[in-house]
Amino acid sequence: MFFPTTKDRIFEICAPLYSQGMSFREIAKQTDLPRTTIKAALNAGGLPIRSATETNNKESKCSGPMKAGAVPYGYAYLEGRPVKEPKEYKVVLQIQNLWQSGKGCSAIASTLNDQKLLTRSGTRWAKGIVSRIIKRHEE
Repeated sequence: MFFPTTKDRIFEICAPLYSQGMSFREIAKQTDLPRTTIKAALNAGGLPIRSATETNNKESKCSGPMKAGAVPYGYAYLEGRPVKEPKEYKVVLQIQNLWQSGKGCSAIASTLNDQKLLTRSGTRWAKGIVSRIIKRHEE
């Protein structure tokens, strides 16, 4: 969409969209304007800006489950839902068993590396990766 980029004109275009509940990102996508330019124009026009919590709590326009961030080790997405990934989940169970038997994160990482098992990204195991998996599965 092409239109003059004066603050008044940006406000005129963006204020109704923002008032309808659209986020800066959604407006930017629709108008091809930077989010910071939109925010500055709305501020200059005197429109109250919603807080991040107000924006994040609004009803999502997307249907179905949300995928946020990377899929945890031991899981994969199937039809938008996390499910156990058999090969990786065996490693998760091995990590849990070693942890419950009293081994530390470094010792567990060494054991996995000795077995020539690699992480999902194809790297060697490190104590930090093992620690995060243990914490995730203790919850």
